[in-house]
Amino acid sequence: SCSLPVVVVGSGAAGLVAALAASSAGAKEVLILEKASAEDASEGPSLAETSNTWRSSGLIPAAGTALQLQAGIKDDSPKLLAKDILQANGGCDGERVCQLAGAATSTVDWLARVLPKGALTCKADFLYPGHSRLRMHGPPEGYGRRLHQDLLAAALAVPGVRIERGISVTGLWLEEEPSLQQQQPQQQQQHQQQSEPSSGTAPQLSSCRRAVRGLLLEGGGKLEAAAVVLATNGFGGNKSMVLEHLGATVADSLYLGSPLNTGDGIAWGLAVGAGVAHMGAYQGHASVVEPDGPLVTWGVVVNGGVFVDLQGRRFGNELKGYSAFAEDVMALPGAEAVEVFTHSCFEACRSTRFEEVLEAGKVQTFQTLADLCRAHGLPAFALAETLRELHLSAGGIDQFGRDWSNSNAWHSEGTEASFFSNGPLHTVRVRAALFHTQGGLLTDSTGRVLLPDGKSPVAAGFFAAGGTAAGLSGDGAAGYLSGNGLLHAVVSGRLCGQGAAAARRALSRPRL
Repeated sequence: SCSLPVVVVGSGAAGLVAALAASSAGAKEVLILEKASAEDASEGPSLAETSNTWRSSGLIPAAGTALQLQAGIKDDSPKLLAKDILQANGGCDGERVCQLAGAATSTVDWLARVLPKGALTCKADFLYPGHSRLRMHGPPEGYGRRLHQDLLAAALAVPGVRIERGISVTGLWLEEEPSLQQQQPQQQQQHQQQSEPSSGTAPQLSSCRRAVRGLLLEGGGKLEAAAVVLATNGFGGNKSMVLEHLGATVADSLYLGSPLNTGDGIAWGLAVGAGVAHMGAYQGHASVVEPDGPLVTWGVVVNGGVFVDLQGRRFGNELKGYSAFAEDVMALPGAEAVEVFTHSCFEACRSTRFEEVLEAGKVQTFQTLADLCRAHGLPAFALAETLRELHLSAGGIDQFGRDWSNSNAWHSEGTEASFFSNGPLHTVRVRAALFHTQGGLLTDSTGRVLLPDGKSPVAAGFFAAGGTAAGLSGDGAAGYLSGNGLLHAVVSGRLCGQGAAAARRALSRPRL
């Protein structure tokens, strides 16, 4: 039997779930490699640099789970979840979305068993834009940081699973299948000729079958592996890649993801001929406290908050989602805006992640319009007109298409004094930010990395999960539905772990 480990590169949600799944599927040795040093990954502020999971809200959308049923939500289904994802974007593979939405149910149920009891709950605080049901699953407190800690502790508690930090991987180590080396010498020669990269593009490969031998390490070393799962996230921390694929506006915006997400896994895949998809897709967020955080929960918008530019005017439908609306904020001068909300909205957001913004002292409160405008340098006449327009839209649909039929947040008599009749107004100065990219390597339903034809595997035993693989959000920012990132991370991570364990069992070729 094979004594080589399954090697997972990356220790975010996708990598840790892959390691747990590989072990559960019978891999007796699983090695997780993390390029962050032990110092980076220690308790404290520097831990934020090791994982986008740590920085996230820690929410995984899934339909029909035991936790959702326990919360009394019985009218959801994976089919409805897939429909919601596909309605947010038209550029994603519908079959793939349906597959992952379907697998999310069993994955979340499995995680609820693998993690400590009570580590996951089905959230019922508010309905995220684009979702037709309450289906977010996450820690009862602590958000993404708690989810990451629980996943890491669960993985390292499994015999045979270990993590090594500060490891610099430089690429994949592949070999031709021995049986085919002997049978197809001409094809092998053709492969060697065609594999020479040119002008920075991925090399064109012949049909000769290859297999993962392991990983190439900095300094010329090599690490043998039975199978490799790349879970190094995307390329948000690589400004040149962001500029190339997402454009100058996004490249010049604030980046709040991990600086260690530099597109390594995607580059290694391209170097051996893998295909990529949706490289222009990303998750943005329209509401990050200026200049660099924390994030303002989108619950403020859901509960009636609006954005105005520095001329005191609204500029779009905020309810289209925090990622889609980020493009609108990024287009403003300085990518800055002011989020304005009523006192009823303020109260509705208490005991949520909004508390982080309050504790940071970033929420300003005003009793008069003049004071509000003076604090933010807004033209008083323009803002008063904006608030009157909101009053006129109460109970209907405004000029941007936002539906206020179920909200009376801005109902007033339409006079300046009446804007404050139900309490003060509150503001947060915000800017838009890039959180993570959603494009990556082409993969099949088991997580195997594919050639550009989208059909043939690059090599046996080569898998990619999470942000290293192409996601579910189509192209641009508008297709990102709340939770798409973690849904893809945990479901693809589990599929890759299971696939890697199967590849390890099937391994029979001789090793040097």
